[in-house]
Amino acid sequence: MTKNQWIASGGGAATLIGGAATIIAALITSGVMLLEDSDGGGTQNNCSTGADCAGRDHNEAGQGQPTEPPASSPSSPSAASAEAAAPTTYSLVYEHKPLGLSLPGCSGSWYADFEERTSKFYSDDDIRDMKAQAANNGQQVPLDFYYTNCAWGTFGSANPWGIVSSEPTGPEDCADSAQSAGMDSISLAPSENQGQVEPGTLICTVTDAGVALLQVKSFGPDAGSGAMHSPERVVLDVTLWKKS
Repeated sequence: MTKNQWIASGGGAATLIGGAATIIAALITSGVMLLEDSDGGGTQNNCSTGADCAGRDHNEAGQGQPTEPPASSPSSPSAASAEAAAPTTYSLVYEHKPLGLSLPGCSGSWYADFEERTSKFYSDDDIRDMKAQAANNGQQVPLDFYYTNCAWGTFGSANPWGIVSSEPTGPEDCADSAQSAGMDSISLAPSENQGQVEPGTLICTVTDAGVALLQVKSFGPDAGSGAMHSPERVVLDVTLWKKS
C-alpha cells in the first residue's frame, strides 16, 4: 500500500467513525425527547409494570399530584330535632289540696279549675260563651273537671283522663295513663256507677293547667230518689304539676 493509499484508507475510517458517533448522538437525543413527551411535563415515572405503578397518580395534566377528597362539613341536628329530643320536665305546683264538686241544678254544671284551685257552678249559657271565646282565641276552656246532670250525676272531663289502679310514679307516668285511657264520663248514680268511682279511686288527667293526680276522698249524702241517689258532693284530693 502506498502512502497515498494509506492516507486515503485512514481518512475513510475516520469519516466512518465520525458518522457513527453522529448517529449515536441522534439516537440518544431522540430517546430523551420521547421520554419527555410521554410524561407530559417532564416528570419521569420510573415504573415498568402494573404492580410498580399501582397507587400512583397519572392525571391528564401530568402534574403527578394526589387529588384531595372534598372536605365534608359535620352535620348538626336541626333546632326542631333538638327540641323534640329534649325530655319533658315538670315542676310541682301543689300537692294534696282538697277541691269539692257539688251536684248541680238541672240547667248547668259544677266545674273545677285546678290552676286556680276553685270550683264553681256555671249555667249552660255561661259554658257556651266560654267555649266560644276560647275557640276564637285559640285556647282551651280553663275548666278541668265537671260534675253535671242533676239526676245521674255525670262525672268526668273534656280533657284526657282515666282511672289508674295504683299511684303513678310521677307526672310523666300520670300523663301517659291519662292520654291512653280514652275515658269520657261516668255516672255516679249507684245503678250506673257500680263501684267504678268511689272513695279512694285514683284519677290522672292532663289539662291546660298541667298534669293532675286526683284521689276521690269522699262522697256526700245522696241527693234522694229524685236524683237517682247520686251523691250531692264529691271531694277530691288534687296534686298538680306543670311543664317546666
